[in-house]
Amino acid sequence: LCLCAAAAAQSPADRESATLRVRVDPETGLPPGMPDFRGVWTNRWIVNMADGRFVEKTIDVPLNEKGRAIYAERTENLQKDDPNLACKPSGLPRQGGTPYPLKIMQTPDEFVILYEGGMHTFRIIPLDGRPHKADPWSWDGNPIGRWEGDTLVVDTVGFNDKSWLDSSGYPHGEKLHLIERFRRVDRDTMRYEVMIED
Repeated sequence: LCLCAAAAAQSPADRESATLRVRVDPETGLPPGMPDFRGVWTNRWIVNMADGRFVEKTIDVPLNEKGRAIYAERTENLQKDDPNLACKPSGLPRQGGTPYPLKIMQTPDEFVILYEGGMHTFRIIPLDGRPHKADPWSWDGNPIGRWEGDTLVVDTVGFNDKSWLDSSGYPHGEKLHLIERFRRVDRDTMRYEVMIED
């Protein structure tokens, strides 16, 4: 209200200048046109991200010899070394495939995801154009986000090699690189895609 009252007392040029400084829509608190993902979302359990019973299509995961051996061991021992059993973070993209709600909070500069399942962790994704940190090393990596139209693209590097890609036990190394895409299809549906490089 103060901005409107001050603008009304200014010349048209001053009013235009003041309007350009307004970064957010007063109704949503987000920049005009920025998709609004805020709220509580839920998903079904994605046990195996490569199995068409859980995701859009079945894929053949191109594991190297070491990766095949690790995955075979985890399958044969019924995932007895699952990090979640030791109260350690689920990691990504596994975290979003748990059958528990998650909450998204959003500002013009940050996209925050609070996960109820998988050790109750959170992610803060900056949207301010910063680069990746030089030497991150964590369970959830170092994310940076950007908008491509109505899609949030999250580029994440800097992982340790301790998390699992999904609940079935697909492994990864410290060179893991994720490109995630979040797009709100309608009021009740979000589409999530992830490209995994390692």
